[in-house]
Formats: sequence, C-alpha cells, structure tokens
Amino acid sequence: MKRTGKILLWIGIFVVLVVAGLGIYVGSVAASAKLDEGKLLNRNRGIKMVGQNGEDISGYGGYVEYDQLPQDLVNAFVAVEDKRFWDHHGVDYKRIVGATISNLKSRNLGQGASTITCQLVKNTHLDQSKTLSRKIKEAKLAKQVERKFSKKEIMEMYLNVIYFGSGLYGVNAASHGFFDKAPNELTLAECASIAATVVNPQRYSPKLNIDNNLTRRNMVLDLMQRQGMIDSTLCDQAKSQTLYLAQEPNDPFYRYRSAALSEAVALTGIDAIHLIGKGYTVYTYCDPKEQAKAHRLLSQDLLSPSLDGSSPDCMVLNATSRGHVTAYESTFALSPWSINRQPGSLIKPFIYAGAIERDLLLPMTPLLDQPTDFAGYTPSNYHDQYLGLISAETALAKSSNVGAVKVLSYVGIDNAISDLNKLGMATTPEDKHLALALGGMYQGVGFADIAGAYATLSNGGERVNATMIRKVTDSQGYVVYQNEGTTQQVFSPDTAYLVSSMLMTTIKEGTATKLGTLEGDYCAKTGTVKLGDGNSDAWCVAYDADKVTLSWIGDLSMEPTSAVATSGGGEPAILAREMLKNKHFIPLSRPDSVILYPYDGYDWLERQTLSLASPNTPDRYVEHTLGKASAPPPVSTYFTTPPSVSADVQVNADEFSLNIECQEHCSYILSYDLGFWTVQLDEIKQDAPHRRYPLTSGQYLITPVLHGKEDVEGTPYRFWIY
Repeated sequence: MKRTGKILLWIGIFVVLVVAGLGIYVGSVAASAKLDEGKLLNRNRGIKMVGQNGEDISGYGGYVEYDQLPQDLVNAFVAVEDKRFWDHHGVDYKRIVGATISNLKSRNLGQGASTITCQLVKNTHLDQSKTLSRKIKEAKLAKQVERKFSKKEIMEMYLNVIYFGSGLYGVNAASHGFFDKAPNELTLAECASIAATVVNPQRYSPKLNIDNNLTRRNMVLDLMQRQGMIDSTLCDQAKSQTLYLAQEPNDPFYRYRSAALSEAVALTGIDAIHLIGKGYTVYTYCDPKEQAKAHRLLSQDLLSPSLDGSSPDCMVLNATSRGHVTAYESTFALSPWSINRQPGSLIKPFIYAGAIERDLLLPMTPLLDQPTDFAGYTPSNYHDQYLGLISAETALAKSSNVGAVKVLSYVGIDNAISDLNKLGMATTPEDKHLALALGGMYQGVGFADIAGAYATLSNGGERVNATMIRKVTDSQGYVVYQNEGTTQQVFSPDTAYLVSSMLMTTIKEGTATKLGTLEGDYCAKTGTVKLGDGNSDAWCVAYDADKVTLSWIGDLSMEPTSAVATSGGGEPAILAREMLKNKHFIPLSRPDSVILYPYDGYDWLERQTLSLASPNTPDRYVEHTLGKASAPPPVSTYFTTPPSVSADVQVNADEFSLNIECQEHCSYILSYDLGFWTVQLDEIKQDAPHRRYPLTSGQYLITPVLHGKEDVEGTPYRFWIY
C-alpha cells in the first residue's frame, strides 16, 4: 500500500506540474496576443496592385454594411460555418468537444471548431498555421472581439475580409464576380453558392468548378432547412434554381490581377488571404495599354467556334525579353503558371539550338526530308508532305517533323532534356524518346515557361523566367520579395542569334506567314497538337529584341468533340500579329562572333554537305550562310581536286573505243605519249563520253581537267594498247 501511495503521489505531482506548465505556456502565449481594432475596422483593406509605371490596377470591390447584406446570405454562412454564432462568446466549447471526439475516433485532425469570430481574427491578425500557440491567441482575441463588438458588426467585418478565390476578396467582390450583382440582389440559391465557396475556393468556386459548387450549395441549403432558417419548399426551389454566372467583368486587369496574385502567393509563401487582408502591395510589370489591347482582342467575337460549335479556350501573353509579363488575358480562370499543355512544334527551336550549340548544325546544313525509320520510330509530316533535300532553316520554318527528329538524333535525347530543363521547361523520365522533338512531353509545359524559353532566345541565350511581379511590400512598406532576375547562360549568344535568324524565315516562307504584314524581321514559330478530327492546342509565338508575344487557342477539356479546327499558323498567328501591330520593332543585335560564310552551293546540292567555298569555286555556286566564327565548316575540295578518272577501254581489230565516266564541271584530255612529249588527240566532255579511235599501239593518257574559277589538272590515267 505504501508503494502504491507513493506512485499515486508522484503521478499527482506530475499532473500538477503538467497543468501548471501548460497554464504558464497558455498564459504567456495569450499575453502576446493584442487586439488591433484598426485591422478589424479598416474599410479600405485589400491588396494594392501597381502597374509598371505606378498605375493602380487593384480594382477590388468595396466594403458592405450589415444592413446591405441579405438575411439569406448571413444565414447561409451561419448554417455552414458556425451554427451557434449568435449564442457563443467567440469560442464554441461544445463544438470543440465534438470535434475532438470525432478526431480521436477517426485518428486524424479533419474536424475543426473554428467560429466565425475566430476566422475573422485569423484573417486579420494571425497566420494560417495550425499550431497550438496560434489557436491560443485566436481564442483570446476572439473573446476580446466578442466583448468589443456586436454580433452584427462581427458578421459584417467577417464577410468583408474572407477570400473567395480568383482574386475576389470580400462578399461584394464575390457577388459581382460570380453573379454580376450587388449583395442585396442575390437569390437564396446564390447566397448558398457563395457560402459554399469559402471552405476551399479552388475546389468549390462556381467559376472554377460549378459541379462541386452545386453539390456543396445544396448541402448548405439542407443545413439551413434543418436549422429552421428556410422551409422545405424554399429549400427545394433553391436547389432547382440554375446558377447564371457572370460574364467576365469588363475590367481589362481582371485576369492579369488574378494571375499576379497567384504568382505573388507562390513567390512570397504568404497565402492570398493574408496578402489581401493585411494591406500588401504587389508591384507588377503590367503595361495598361498592352493589357487593354489583349482584353479587347479576346472580348471580340473574332475566333472560329470549336468543332461542336462552342467557343474555344484562348490566351495571349506579352513579355519583355527579360521575361517581364506586361499583358495576360485568357477566357478561363487559370493563371499561366497553373496550367500545362502539350507544346507541339514550339519545342523544335530548342532542339535545333542544342545542335547549333554543340557545333552539329548551322542554318544551311542540309537535311533530307523524307519518310525515315529511326530505329522503329517513323514520324510523319503534317498531311504527309515531304520536301526532300532542304536546309535546317527551311526544315524549322516549314516545321518538318522528320527534320526535327533527325536533329534530335544528332543532339542526343539526354542533352536535349538537359537543355529544356535549364530553360525552365521541366521534363519527366517519360520524356526520354524521339517524339520529344515534336513536343511529346508527359506533363506538358506551362504557358509562362514557354514564354520564358522564347524570351531566353530574345535575350541572347541567358535564362529568363517569365514573371508578373517586380516586388511585394507589406503594409509598412517593407520589401518581402524582390525580383532579382537570373544569370544562367543556357545557350551562347551565337546560338540564340542563329536560331532566331532561322525563325525569321518562318514568317517569310514557313508556317507563320500571317505575320508577314508586320514591319520588321520578327522571329516566329507555330505549333499544333492533334486531337480527334481537330486540334487540342494551336500555338504561335513571335518576338524581336524587345518583346515576346505568345498566343494559344485550344480545348482545355480535351474532349475530341470540342477540339478546335484552327492550326498554329491560323488564328493564333492572327492574335500574335494584332498584339504586335503598331509596335516599334527592335531588331536583334548580331554578335560579332556570328559571321557570314561563303559556302559551296554545288557541294550542298550534289554532295549534301555544307562546306566553305574554295578559292576556285565558281561564283555561280558561291552562296552565303550565317555561322559561328569559332566553328567554320570545312573547305570544299570539289573545285580544288579533280576526281580520279574511271574509264573503260575496248580494243577491236582496227580501232579502240573509250567510255569515260564523266564528272560534272570536268573535261578529259586524251593524249598519246611519245616518251619525250605527248600529242593531244581529243577533249572528251560530259555530253559525249563514248568515243572511237584508230588503233595505234603505245601508251595513252587521260588527264582530268576541273573547270572552276581556274582550270585544275588532275593525275592522268594511263593505259597501253598493244
């Protein structure tokens, strides 16, 4: 008994110490929690967004007084978020006990017990962590709020600080953004729809996922009925009501602002609720004139419908050569960082760049464009059209699939993947195949990543990350993020310029001829990804030394019936052209290390090799191509060394016949060798290679003569006749 008593004593002491320690901890944490009424009552709260020259592009909805809120909206939030809101004093102890028991039974922390007052405190005073210290501070501040303000005031402040996704902060912005209505005009069904969103805007926003929203909306209506806020008739009527979502607001900065907010969250690690609710300022690269043009382009009914008659999904993005996104507009509620698509032929310039970087290719390197089997992989060209012997420049301009795969086989798949990753276009192990040259990527590429990769070419090969954000500051002006840019050189300036020079040809004679009316030698590339009887993705990118424009039209659903009919050289090229129209063109600066080489056109055509013209190459065969001064092609030997003679001699009774395999640009001198001199008997040319001569015994010579700028004699071919 004595031993048992000692154990119980020690247990009692331990419990007392734990409780005392916990009490001290709770007291110290709670003591540090201070209520700031200014944060609760700040009616100008909201994130501020600034354009590239200081323009205010914020555009968020204003504060709503309690008497402007419909009772159905208030009831919907109480029903789904905090059914004892009107009765508790900031902390719902009954709900805490119930949530704790539920979590213990399920062995997870899925059930929460946060009240509306707690959520108000969390959104205005605290971070979003799930720590014990934050919960303690939240409870203390919630009690202080309840003592200081009425329930109606708390509800009013709460509905003006919560975040609904897509850049919509506060119930006024959500009401207009979702339904194009003031809050006091909302129906019961719309009130429930808005209340259904806040638990997880990415999942339940009616703009992003209408089916999920409707399911949760109906759950909210059921809760309102069970709690006596509406009767069964109103509940059923509201459930059957169709939600008519607002068209995109006539606000040219809406899409840019929403995308910039998403990027700011990713860059700072601060969630959207706090960026918006705590007075942060986001400084962007938005150019209001360019953004207005992009908004106007996609607002007009310019695009052909999809195969099923629906409107296609589309996007335009403008960025500087440093990757600063000056305009972004789309017909869907996704940022250019949150959506990946198959890039199609937009990937090809970077495959060619890898070959040029490794001195495997120049713009005029000949490629044979014909059906080819690459160890079991047989790519086909668009509409099965093949061009035969063409230059690498033409292969890229015409978007030859065979040519791109051939170049990838030169570069090597591992090298190409390394290049793409350095450019910011992430690959996966599933991408290690030759179809990579045609844009076959397992997880696709993001819009912003593609824009950044092409800006890298415009920027002389230095890695560029597309971004909307210059810097982010808090409410006190302290800088929490600053864009420092990048310094990694992915390709040499030589390579970047040579690839760009090839892409100029795409507009002149390739797949982007619809940009031909632009003033200046722009670079461009198109891409098309097949889906059923149409296309899932149609791309066009165009750039100069100052600006990159990316346009896309496609089908986000990936349903073959709603694919688009246009290709990259069609309507996407028109969108890119309109974005660049009237822009001051800035040419790319050619590096001193990129020079104009004279090459031997005869060698190129007949031997299918790229070689420098020799001093004896006839002028009519001298062509020119750009290349690296550090890695010139070999000098042609065709017009410097006559080919050896191949002759067939047949002897008859009184004559002999001579049949020479004549080479182009050569003639052959037949001579009789007398020992101390030779006698020329004939000059044989390509048009009459077969000759007969009287039979005379002795030694004969056939001397090849190559006709270039000067005649060059080769080694004689000797034969005897007896």
